[in-house]
Formats: sequence, structure tokens, C-alpha cells
Amino acid sequence: MKKDLLTTVEITDSHVKIYQSRGAKTGSSVGYCEVRALRSQSDEEISNVLIESRFPKNISKDKLTVVLPRKSVILKQIKLPSHDFEEIKKMVALQLVSLIPYALDEVVYDFHVLEKDSGGYTKVLVVVVNKDVCRRYINIFQRAGVVFDKFVLSSLGMLQWLQHQQVDIKMPSVFVDVDYSHCEIGFVYQKTLLFSRSINYGAKDFSSDNMLGLIDQLQRSLAAYHKEGMGSEPQRIFLIINVMEKDALKERLEREFKKPVEILSGFEKFSFARNVNINQIRNQGGVSLAVGLGMLLKEPQKMMSLFPAEIQEGKRIKGRRRSWVIFFLLLLINLGLFSVLPTLHWQQKEKYLKQLENEIQSIKPQIEEEKKKKQFVEIFYQELKRRIIIVDLIHELNKLTPNDISFRSLLLDDNGSFTIQGYAQTSTGVNDFQSRLVRSAIFNEVNLQFATKRKIFNMEVTDFKIISKLKIKE
Repeated sequence: MKKDLLTTVEITDSHVKIYQSRGAKTGSSVGYCEVRALRSQSDEEISNVLIESRFPKNISKDKLTVVLPRKSVILKQIKLPSHDFEEIKKMVALQLVSLIPYALDEVVYDFHVLEKDSGGYTKVLVVVVNKDVCRRYINIFQRAGVVFDKFVLSSLGMLQWLQHQQVDIKMPSVFVDVDYSHCEIGFVYQKTLLFSRSINYGAKDFSSDNMLGLIDQLQRSLAAYHKEGMGSEPQRIFLIINVMEKDALKERLEREFKKPVEILSGFEKFSFARNVNINQIRNQGGVSLAVGLGMLLKEPQKMMSLFPAEIQEGKRIKGRRRSWVIFFLLLLINLGLFSVLPTLHWQQKEKYLKQLENEIQSIKPQIEEEKKKKQFVEIFYQELKRRIIIVDLIHELNKLTPNDISFRSLLLDDNGSFTIQGYAQTSTGVNDFQSRLVRSAIFNEVNLQFATKRKIFNMEVTDFKIISKLKIKE
């Protein structure tokens, strides 16, 4: 029987940390907590640690969360001219093409809304991870015989942990989570993560003499936060640390940044089962448990996930194949039983026949459902071949757009008509853009509806609208 307990696995450069709640509900009661140091950080070693650990392998995959370290993830704040969620989703994809060093089909991304202003704009935080990173973790867990379908950014676990500490993060604040081999610095406001970054400076590097390294990185983080306009000036600093020099660091931070600093422990406000040797974990030299414990406070389904969709689809296909294999095995068994019926007594024949009929009736709904799914996939595939591939359209549009063009809206209707509205710094920019569209292999019947000079924020621009047709693949 699979376990329904919430389980979190956090893999850092120095340790594998495994956490499990004590009861079926989320909360601060921890029934299992194990921290294992790594020697080589190889994938094989991590798999072996998972195999050797005492946590059960028959965990429900939807109750297991694997933490993605901040250093493996790209975070971007984007401001978009819409309040509509579906429009925002499309705009995020369009913006990411020019903001990340990967093609869209090479990454997994998700976002959450930070704020909506009265001018019709929405600010979102986008989380992006390369699929190769996800595949690496999936392979590690497969070697250990563990199945899961949820990746969550470490910073979000940190945010949940802070909320559980009942500290005031409604005001702009900074958290500094010092782990053994790294630190995570994050900015929060109104119980929302605004931004975070990871630095290669941890408790193992810490002493009274070299704490300036952490202070320098915190200064750099604050400078980037202000330069990009990510949020208001932080009012306080939360320091999550477990080293002897923590009081000295607090004094240095307060003196350097002129802000109150509050020291917190990763163990506060959590209860542990008797079989958890928490003192042994405390003595492991600066290891932080805040992220992993924070992940136990919320159902995995309710958190932003970065699991590759095609891998989930592959698992569903394997499930359908398994159902067909079971069906054919049952059919072969039935045929084999029918072949020996003549040699059996009539009453035995009736008994076996009844059993077979019941088995066939029990799997009929499943077979019919699989047939419907197969038919839907075939129809969907035929229809998809005629569709415009949005990724190709976005790449072509990005390639054709001059530097002085800014888009206000993009609209693709069911008839393949593509409407582009935006602003150009010069009228020649509009003409250049139209000429490029005419020469494109994707666009035809390119018509300039209007190009009107306007003033926006004391700057004269050309407001334009272009309508074209897209060449639909047959």
C-alpha cells in the first residue's frame, strides 16, 4: 500500500536531505528526517544514498516533491500589458524567447502574478529550468526505484517556512538562508517571492575573518534588486543560520545595511517524532533544513511545478500500453481455459464460464475508454498537422522585427489572420517591418491598416496596425 504522507527530497552540492510529515495532513509535525553528506556529488552516489536511506520507496508519486536548487533555475520579473490570465500566458512565452539563452522547447517554465496595477499592467515572476536539469534528477531517482512528478523551486519552500515562523513578511524583507555549501538570498513582500539568487558561500566557508564575502554578495543582490525595479526597499533581514559566529554576523549586517536583522533557526516551530535524532542533525555543521521543512507545509499539487510535460505524457502512454498488455494476457488466459473446457464436468464449465464473463465485463469499460482515447489521439494528430506551430511563428516574428519596434498586441484568429499592433520610433521602421513580413516564408497578404504618429510619455512614436495571412501547412 502506497504511503500518503508528504515527502520532500532536497539535493544540494554537499548533502541529500529527506523529510516526511508525521500524519496524512500537511503541518509542522515531522515523522522522518535524514541528512546524508555527499563525498563526490556524482549521480551514482546520490542514487545509492536514496537506496540506502530508511525512507519508504512506495510513496505515492503525487505526494513526493523534489526540490530544484536556485542555482539551476532562471528567475525573471516581467511586466505585461494585460490583466487577462490567458493573454498573460501567451505574452510570457513571447517574452521568454528574447530573455533566456535557450529555445522554448528546451525549457520548462511557470509563473505567478506579483501585482496588477490600475494602468492595465501585470507584473509576474517567471521560473525557468532547462529540461536537461530535470532529466538528470529523474534519472537519479529512477536508479533508486523512486517515482515522482513534482519539481518545486527551493525559494518557494523558503517562503512557506518563513510564513510558518509567523514573522512579518507583509513588509518588504530579505531572507538569507545559510546552508553548508551555499547561501540563498531572497526578497519577499506581501507573503510573495519577488526574486532570489544562490551564491557559492556557505557555513563551511564561514568565520569571523571572511564573513565579508557574504556581506559583499548581499550588497550585490540588493543592487541588482534596485536596478531592475523588482520591489520596494527592504525593511528588515531574516538570517537563517546555524554557526557559532551568527551573532557577530548579525551585528555586521545591521551596521552595514542599517536594517534590523532577526536570526531564525530551521528547526523552530516544528515538532519531530521520537525516532528523529534532531540533535545529530543540529551538529552537522551549518546544515539548513528550512527549505525542505517548508515544502511539507503545503500539498505538492498546490505549488508551482516545473516537471516536463512530455515526460508526464510518456508515463500516461506507458500506462495505456500496460492496460492493453493486461487485456491481451487476460484474453490469452480465457482462450486457454476455453480449450480445456470439453474435458471438464458440465458444472465446472458453468463455473469457469461465469468467472470469465465477470472478468470480461469488469474490463470492458476500461477497454472502451482506451479505444476512445486512441481515437481522440488519432483525430487530434490529423488536426494538429494542419495547425500553425506557434513556436515557429514566434521565432519568425522575433527574427523579422526591427530594433525600434515594440508590440502592443498580437492576435491570431481561427481563419489564420494574424493582426500585429505596436509602436515604432520612426515611420521608416514600420515600412521596414512591413517589407520584411512581405518577404517572409510564413506571412502573405501583408496589409498596413494604419500608421499614425502619436505622443506617449513626451516621446513621438508611430502607432501602427498590420494584418496578414499565415500560410497554413497542409
